[in-house]
This record gives sequence, C-alpha cells and structure tokens, in this order.
Amino acid sequence: MKKEFSEDAKDLIVKLLEPKPSLRIGHGPDGAKNIKQHPFFSQIDWEQLYNKAIEPPFVPVVQNDEDISQIDTLFTKELPQETPVVSKLKDHEKAQNHFGGFTFERRDILSMQNKLQETKSKSSKSKK
Repeated sequence: MKKEFSEDAKDLIVKLLEPKPSLRIGHGPDGAKNIKQHPFFSQIDWEQLYNKAIEPPFVPVVQNDEDISQIDTLFTKELPQETPVVSKLKDHEKAQNHFGGFTFERRDILSMQNKLQETKSKSSKSKK
C-alpha cells in the first residue's frame, strides 16, 4: 500500500478487501453503519452529507456532461476489452456462471431463473 495513505485509510482498505464476506467490514446486521463509523470517516457528518449541505473539497472544471478532460489519459486512451467467454458452455450455463467468481450470489434468484427456463422449455416442447 502507498506510504502516503494514512493508517486509517490503510485499515479501511484492508477491511473492505477482506476475502471472506462474513469478516468484511459492512457485513452483518449493521451493514453500512460499520463502514460509516470507521475512523477514516470520523470527520464526516453523514446527515449533512446526505442533505448536500457540505461543500465538496474539490469541484472539477468541466465544459459539459461529456467532458473527460479531468480523467487521466491512462484510462481514456485504454481500449475496452471484453472478458473472454468459455465457448463450451450452453447459453443458459453462461448466464448461470456469469458471476460465479464473485463472493455474493443470490442463489434463490438463480434457482428461480432456472425454474422459469425449465418451464419455458417444457412449454415450447409441448407446443411442437
């Protein structure tokens, strides 16, 4: 981590990047409250922030909504790349595996989608 980061910033980053979701800051019944109470954010009045009553420390000068002059050219000159897709998978398998590497999955929704696809498949076969 960069030496310019404060100890509070380093601590917050480590806690946000915790690989095990159950140990990650913000997990549990208090959720975002744990993050907001972290010492890194001790100077922030969340109520005033919510009400947009705090002056931002920096306001970039832009010409219009599409002005990207304040974004480093390292990013603006980078060509977009698509994530390679494993071609051996069938379409419905691709949809199911699209977020497989992430730590948060709504298995109930995936299950519901599978059931809908099965129902549609059975329905289209019975019409033939």
